Amino acid sequence: MFYAGHECTNTIQLEEFSKAIFALQPEANRYFDSFKNWFDAFSFIADYNSEEKIIVVIDEFPYVCKGDKSIPSILQNLWDHKLKESNIMLIISGSSV
Repeated sequence: MFYAGHECTNTIQLEEFSKAIFALQPEANRYFDSFKNWFDAFSFIADYNSEEKIIVVIDEFPYVCKGDKSIPSILQNLWDHKLKESNIMLIISGSSV
């Protein structure tokens, strides 16, 4: 999964990120159009069950965080409790990361 953040409102950023997740797991889109918050979006990724390694790339991460300053702490918490033992490789990049 690849997502490139951009300058926009937090709501639009979350909607676009949700679309990237739905490309990975299309069945989820049958139930709702967008995740209601970043915790739910990242938790969905963390709970994704796959035998194969899943690579999640978030580029321009500072733009993603601009609208919601809690995103780094949400990711840190999920990494510590779920992601580090999962089949998910998380790559975060940006010009000021």
